[in-house]
Amino acid sequence: MRRFLLTVLCLFGLGVVVLLIMSSRRRDVARAHEPSGSRQSEPRKPTPDRVVAAPAPAAVAEADTRAVEQDATRILQEMAEIRADMIAGVSRRPLFLMAKKRGVSCGLFVASKWDLFDAILEVEGLSPDRQDSSPSAQRRLRELAAEANRREAEEIERRAFVQQLPQPVQPRAQRSWRRFMSA
Repeated sequence: MRRFLLTVLCLFGLGVVVLLIMSSRRRDVARAHEPSGSRQSEPRKPTPDRVVAAPAPAAVAEADTRAVEQDATRILQEMAEIRADMIAGVSRRPLFLMAKKRGVSCGLFVASKWDLFDAILEVEGLSPDRQDSSPSAQRRLRELAAEANRREAEEIERRAFVQQLPQPVQPRAQRSWRRFMSA
């Protein structure tokens, strides 16, 4: 009876841990889809009724700053969408092979898709924590996505090829010994 209670308690604790990990992953996915550098727009001041002949240099600089911030926000949003598409469309094995190729060695065999993907981004210098909205970072992320999709296509072809191969028949000597012991 004690063993049963301890087993139930351990399974319950394991279930709680799994639920916490899953909720953490969902939160990470939600953060990946929202632009982290976005701020609330400042309310516009009412404009006077008179016509201004030329904009003031401060107004031009402010407009340029807003345009740069909007461009950076747009790039970060596109990069978040690329990351989400990669995780949704690529299985674990291609990410594992990409991480291994880049020299990531810490916990590869037990790492999830998210962990492998985060490790690849960290090695490449494209971690979402860095908020790099440069066009070169976006181009590099697109290259990584193309490589991951190419590897995924190769993995699908490999699986299809393996499934088409005839299954080897085990020789009689290698079959289960229990069947012969019961006779």
